[in-house]
Amino acid sequence: MDVNDISRIGVIGAGLMGHGIALNFALKGFDVFLNDTTLESLERGMKDVETSLATLESVGLADGSSLAEVLPRIHTSTSLAETVAEVDFVVEAVFEDMGVKHDVFSQLDQMSPEHTILSSNTSSFMSSQLAAVTKRPAKVVVANWWNPPTLLPLIEVVRGPDTSDHTIDTTVQLFKKIGKRPVVLQKESMGF
Repeated sequence: MDVNDISRIGVIGAGLMGHGIALNFALKGFDVFLNDTTLESLERGMKDVETSLATLESVGLADGSSLAEVLPRIHTSTSLAETVAEVDFVVEAVFEDMGVKHDVFSQLDQMSPEHTILSSNTSSFMSSQLAAVTKRPAKVVVANWWNPPTLLPLIEVVRGPDTSDHTIDTTVQLFKKIGKRPVVLQKESMGF
């Protein structure tokens, strides 16, 4: 799978970072599957998407996209299995708790297609710590977006010891495709 084969993005966590990450991909025409644990969290996340898009429109940064075009590209669900059943790339954006992240990554590994790249928007944990609970360590990477993700272009892409070159290359090309500026860190370390 290369970057041109990626059409469906999973975003796990609809909060502060997740809603903005989902919006970034939807603005560039990707189908986004946004997951959170409650309907209330998803509703709040979608309201945040609308507010963020209105802000982008007001300053001329929405690429001519409107709510009517963008919102139908974002599909919400409280079912993780439903969310990731057919996605090509996942961005996990849950809160910074290793136990929670381990649980999420273990489930993502079991529920998402074999070709799917699993990334984490974390600045606290290393790729190897997340890959340890999967059977696909070559397809696990940290992709740390800067806040607010709708405005700041930088994404730190952190290679783990088992992350493949193909995963890094595909991740970097995907982020460039949506107008971001990925920077690859070749060696993981706490806090990068």
